[in-house]
Amino acid sequence: MRASIQDVFRLWISRGVRTFGTALTFLHRFRVARSRATQRRLRARYRITADTPIVHHGPALSEQIAAKAGDAAVFATTSGSSGVPKRIPYTPARVRQVKGLYMDAFCRAFSAMDVPRTSLYVFSTTGADDSLTSLMMSERSALPPYFSCLQAPYRVHGHPDLLALEEVYGRPAVRLWVMVLSNPGALYATNPSTLALFLERLAEQWEDTTALVRAWSEKPADFSKAVRQIAARLASVGASERTQGIATADKPLSFLDCVPAVSFLCCWDGGYVRPYLERVWAKLPQHKVKHLPMYSMSTETVETLPDFRSGSLAFLPVGPGVLYEFLPVGAAVEAERLVALSALEPGERYSMVVSDPWGLARYHTEDVFRVEGHVAGLPDLRFERRLGLAFSFTGEKITGDDARYALDQILALRPDLEPVPWLTVMPSAEPNPHYKLVVASDQPVRDLDGLGNLLDKALAHGNQEYADKRRSGRLGPSQAVHLPFEEALQDIGGQRPDRSWETQFKFLPLVTRTWETAREE
Repeated sequence: MRASIQDVFRLWISRGVRTFGTALTFLHRFRVARSRATQRRLRARYRITADTPIVHHGPALSEQIAAKAGDAAVFATTSGSSGVPKRIPYTPARVRQVKGLYMDAFCRAFSAMDVPRTSLYVFSTTGADDSLTSLMMSERSALPPYFSCLQAPYRVHGHPDLLALEEVYGRPAVRLWVMVLSNPGALYATNPSTLALFLERLAEQWEDTTALVRAWSEKPADFSKAVRQIAARLASVGASERTQGIATADKPLSFLDCVPAVSFLCCWDGGYVRPYLERVWAKLPQHKVKHLPMYSMSTETVETLPDFRSGSLAFLPVGPGVLYEFLPVGAAVEAERLVALSALEPGERYSMVVSDPWGLARYHTEDVFRVEGHVAGLPDLRFERRLGLAFSFTGEKITGDDARYALDQILALRPDLEPVPWLTVMPSAEPNPHYKLVVASDQPVRDLDGLGNLLDKALAHGNQEYADKRRSGRLGPSQAVHLPFEEALQDIGGQRPDRSWETQFKFLPLVTRTWETAREE
């Protein structure tokens, strides 16, 4: 009876969310219509002139924006997509603004895409860390309000009793338990790698991932009073049948058998995360689950927001308080080369330069966007990659695209590596300069020597300069190394032991620090 009543509440909440999304659409359209005037006003407000220089992230800029934020700010740490993590100050007002933008985007998406069940499950760290996602998801109390649990069941993960269950059953098992009970309609994962690895673990490690669900099905009275209270708040129609079905299944069930209401997924889809999104679609049927590519927002600033009109989706540079300028890809990083928002050409690629009220003035994000077209006079920007993701010992200039191509070729020849969480290419200086293929996995890997040869051939095929340097002997042969997953995240990815990779960490195809430097840090 309680589950039925709570699903009626969920239905009312979903209708309210979609109605609110319709109202927010009018506000968004007004912001778009006023964007040119807004850009002129922001240029004057931030005192951006023809002579204002373009700046990159560094110690001086970090000190400048930290001083502007003041003592009330806390720091959000990026995932290090440029090679080194950055610490960006966030005041309480700034955190509230970002939360508001997320709510705005999701409500408008639910309305435009007609998502029937808007209860949302977010794949993120279940503990606190220093990511922006963690800042936004911090709770004031151990158990969120009743209606929040109905609409956002992921918020219960911070409760001490659920964290204790993670110690016993593991995080994937607790996640599955929460989703089986609550049956959310929408999923959000900043990086599709988080969801891909969860879905693959569900299929490949069924007994481990479903252990908590089975234990709950057999003896719920054995769990603490707090866990039983949380379960009651999460309960949805069919939860008992789903838990029983999982407990008695003689073979792994699909994810949608366990969580049948899911019909919507929001996550990154651009740049180097696409292979992980393809791994998601191998487990989730695309004809049943609508996908919303996540709008572009770096930790430094909001880059684009989604726009829904006439049945199409666009990503427009209309972040509140952000002044946008662009550099054509390949152009010198000079102020006189900047192109205004209104002058971007369809089909061309540009890197984004921003100014904002938080201390950035002509900051070069190094994020590259392709102009898909124009909507309401604004460019529709699709994120492609980052500039600066490249390394060169002797002029070979290996880029992230070169590394991604090489990894694709290796996976085509070695399908046994498909389940590996992370494959990445790294420069190594000793004993002679060469490149390594790092295989980050807790499972054994066969024929590492053969993998090194495959990397060598793939890099040479995709990069003529690399091929020339190999023939001349200026670069040594590629090698492959195997590291346990967590060790690779910390040594190669720069993740601290107390920081979860599941928030905004990017599994880059190329790490631009040398192997020796990374292992020494």
